[in-house]
Amino acid sequence: MRHAFATTKRLNKVCKDSVLCGSDNIGVKGRTIIESGAVLRGDLSTIELGSYCVIGRRAVVRPPEQTFPGANRVAFIPITIGDHVLIEEDAIVEAASIGECTHIGKKCIVVSGTTSEKQPLAPVCPSSCLAPLLVTCCCVCRALAAFCLLAAACSTVRYSLPAV
Repeated sequence: MRHAFATTKRLNKVCKDSVLCGSDNIGVKGRTIIESGAVLRGDLSTIELGSYCVIGRRAVVRPPEQTFPGANRVAFIPITIGDHVLIEEDAIVEAASIGECTHIGKKCIVVSGTTSEKQPLAPVCPSSCLAPLLVTCCCVCRALAAFCLLAAACSTVRYSLPAV
């Protein structure tokens, strides 16, 4: 099935079947593709997409929420996605920051508190669920290699807990 795309002044291609909530709060640098069924929740907080990104079919990009103890209120944190990021189909991204040259696989869930440093080639395997971890580029941590369905494809990723 062929979907119709709209092209912006900055040469972004946005599928007419995608959902951009709060489009005034969604900034895209240029030459980014937003595919069919993708949902960007700019109505919750700002979303900044870098250049040459691809948001796959039915992927959801939603700013993470932060709760304030005792205040019974929730705030949404702005999300920044670096240049050359591929978010594959059916992935859910709810992280404050995704660094440059990051590949998030099919059906992957990246939740609040996860960050990806600005280092090249940091893939996240298909069907992975990342809790608040730091994803950086280097060797696979053998203790968590079982987390990855395609450990061979992730030979350049290390998972480590943030400093407490």
